[in-house]
Amino acid sequence: MDDILIKDIMTKSVVSVDENDSLKTAAEIMAKNRVGSLIVRSEFGPIGIVTESDIIKKAVSQKTDMGKTKVSEIMNTPMIFATPWQNLTDAAN
Repeated sequence: MDDILIKDIMTKSVVSVDENDSLKTAAEIMAKNRVGSLIVRSEFGPIGIVTESDIIKKAVSQKTDMGKTKVSEIMNTPMIFATPWQNLTDAAN
């Protein structure tokens, strides 16, 4: 695995959502793009991630108003990331 770079296995087209968008909007974006997670962005760049599981466990099961609850209220943060040129072993550690 030492010779495998992140760029060789990473997704190149990332789907994102604004931190102030509603969970309803996030779910619609996921469905439209057939993805299970979205990068959450602010005006300064990526700040977190929200997944289908987050929406189900933190919102739907709690009967949260999906149209009024912001993505930033349930997103996972801080983000842990690697650079495209980093090898897979280093990134895993």
